[in-house]
Amino acid sequence: MRLFPRTLFSAFLALLLVCASAARAQNLLVNSFASDSTLSFDSYGIYGGVFATGQGLDNPACIAVSSDGAVLIGMQDAGGTGKVQRRAPDGSLQSELTAPGLTAPGGLALDSAGSLFVSDTAGNRVLRFAPDGSFQGVFASGGGLSSPRGLATDASGRLLVASKDSGQILRWNADGSFSGVFAEVPTPVDVKVGSGGNVYVLHESPSGGAVLERYPDGSLRCSRVGGISLGAPTGLALRPGDDAMFVTDSAKGVLFWDDSQGWQTLVPSGQSGLSQARGLAFQTPAASSKNSVNYQGRLADSTGAPFPDGSYTVTFALYAVESGGQPLWVSPPASVVTQGGIFTTVIPGVPETIFESAGVWLETRAGAVTLSPRQAFAAVPYAFQSRYAGALAQQNSPIVCAIGNVTALRLGADSSFWARATGGATFVTALDSNGVASSGVTLSPGSGSWSTLSDRAAKTDFQPVDTADILEKLALLPVGVWSYKGQGAGIRHMGPVAQDFRAAFGLGEDDRHISTVDADGVILAAIQGLYRTVQQNDERIRALEQQVREMLAQPSPSGEAGR
Repeated sequence: MRLFPRTLFSAFLALLLVCASAARAQNLLVNSFASDSTLSFDSYGIYGGVFATGQGLDNPACIAVSSDGAVLIGMQDAGGTGKVQRRAPDGSLQSELTAPGLTAPGGLALDSAGSLFVSDTAGNRVLRFAPDGSFQGVFASGGGLSSPRGLATDASGRLLVASKDSGQILRWNADGSFSGVFAEVPTPVDVKVGSGGNVYVLHESPSGGAVLERYPDGSLRCSRVGGISLGAPTGLALRPGDDAMFVTDSAKGVLFWDDSQGWQTLVPSGQSGLSQARGLAFQTPAASSKNSVNYQGRLADSTGAPFPDGSYTVTFALYAVESGGQPLWVSPPASVVTQGGIFTTVIPGVPETIFESAGVWLETRAGAVTLSPRQAFAAVPYAFQSRYAGALAQQNSPIVCAIGNVTALRLGADSSFWARATGGATFVTALDSNGVASSGVTLSPGSGSWSTLSDRAAKTDFQPVDTADILEKLALLPVGVWSYKGQGAGIRHMGPVAQDFRAAFGLGEDDRHISTVDADGVILAAIQGLYRTVQQNDERIRALEQQVREMLAQPSPSGEAGR
């Protein structure tokens, strides 16, 4: 078995740790209608697990995320009653909201004050709930409202409603008065307001659905159509930060908009348990402390039997002794969800000084019950062996590393590589005795070409060049048009092969590559040689012209003899 060098292993481990946390910068929550669950992915389709299931979650059809991270899911229970479940940021059930006559929630939206709006598709009305969950009655009805689906609020607090059967986006003012028709749209199913105030409308069409982007006055800006056809679109979400568009399609799964290729599949239906995708929303997880501990535990009674599956409030305490004594630190209460008694959570904000003790023991408290015995923290060595780099991606999905909410690195399942370096990028391939870069290339901020280090202080053993000789060799160098075997036959390039270049000029590291520095140097030297040749020819031409002028100015010998 081949072992990694220590330095490579350390860098590889650090990359894994960064990716593991950064990939969760934005959770994409997707309702899986047919499997009675809400699933979690990231912006690149990497599966994060089941966000919510059970606890009465049936036929989830719409979803929204509040400013405090709570997730609201519109659904219809087995008895045909429409409800909205409010779930904590970790997916545990907090409460259920319902109203008289509500059977089929079709869309959810929150205003800046935290009030919740729910479209009652069957009742042709929009209901409102106060931030505390109390029902405040019917907010919108009439005005041609028919089979309302998606909802959105704008910066002025006005409510936009996708009235599917009337083919309109209707608008109500913040006080509940009807504002009028915002836009005529065939079969709209969802609506969202972007960060700049533009309105995005997802609509159905026999020839394929699309997203229409409209200005705040309702006029059309553009239509997002192309790529994979949207046959049965059900929900629209805009990614915070850049308004990138994602949609659910009950037949095709989750798709995203690519400016060059149109609609592309992010998560196909059937993958990761996704079945009849209906509605999606982005959730920004609360930031974790740097001093956090990933912890997996098991809640069991005195006989060893696991606690019933469900949500529990737990507290963690750290001690310097195995039993008795006073705690060194106690965590805030956290909500965890168990399955077979097992739960996984993050213990945030652990003080660094805790681990200065000779020993540290963890005590778990479930509600008012203290579980025993305490568990000792210990340093455990880990080893990684990756036979294939692709094994790092789940289900052939890319690995994404981010800084905050900004994607910094993407390793694609198709072996592609993408890196963000808006501040510039430098590859250093050698250092001098003082640690200063002596070789490498730089891509300056905003630039589209590499700059090679060419500092005089980084070079040695200078020798003059016979530019005329270089010009002659360049004239004899075979240059052709060809294709790389690894690219398509229709992609053509022009230039010499490395073996001929090396044989002609003796430059570079080997006879399989041509350095751009050497190619540029040969061209510059040849230009100088050509310039000197032109100068020399000009001198000869001028001399010949002078001789001709002098010959024309002399009297003709034959003329003198005839006099």
